[in-house]
Amino acid sequence: MVCISHRRGRHLERYHGRIFLAMVLYPGVQKRAQTELDAVVGADRLPDPSDGSQSLLYVSALVKELFRWHLATPIGAPHRAVADDEYNGFLIAAGATVFVNMWALLHDPEVYPQPDDFIPERFLDAEGKLDVQGRDPTHVMFGFGRRLCPGRYFAESTLFTLCAAVLSAFEVGSPVGDSDGEFPVEVKREATDGGMVSHPKVHKYSLKPRSAQAARLAETA
Repeated sequence: MVCISHRRGRHLERYHGRIFLAMVLYPGVQKRAQTELDAVVGADRLPDPSDGSQSLLYVSALVKELFRWHLATPIGAPHRAVADDEYNGFLIAAGATVFVNMWALLHDPEVYPQPDDFIPERFLDAEGKLDVQGRDPTHVMFGFGRRLCPGRYFAESTLFTLCAAVLSAFEVGSPVGDSDGEFPVEVKREATDGGMVSHPKVHKYSLKPRSAQAARLAETA
């Protein structure tokens, strides 16, 4: 098995599992993304940030859906009320610790139909162009106000490049058994018990180079 050594470090390693889990559970999504990558990028190089959201529209929508589908911090970071406030008849006293239920916001069926399903197409319009107006999950998951993550653009760009590179070079498949590697292990959408941080259950997914050229590109990345 060949692995990509991503030169931008390990800070997005927690999202690797989300990419692999989604691609195994939704092989049609993986196929459509690879079709776009083959048409736009070709087989002679790996994608890079210059390919961007204007060229790889479906891959961009896929990354948006990764952020929405299983975000790492379902209730975000704590905030502090600086003054008394009222919400729906409930008093929020000054000094109270406030958490935002980001999971509920990003799984609202009125905003995201079939919220538990992985559907990148929800971020594409009828012409196949990226459309996140009023529904961009990155406007929620990176926080609010003074606690807004300063590295949000870098994080999204890095995940885009990682996801595009993995799907360009590899077929992501189900984990295989420990005996002879011929029997796939059933994969379910489960989360580990990580306190305030939610991660998908870890599996040893299979990664097979899509071609000999893809293997060479991955080895030199």
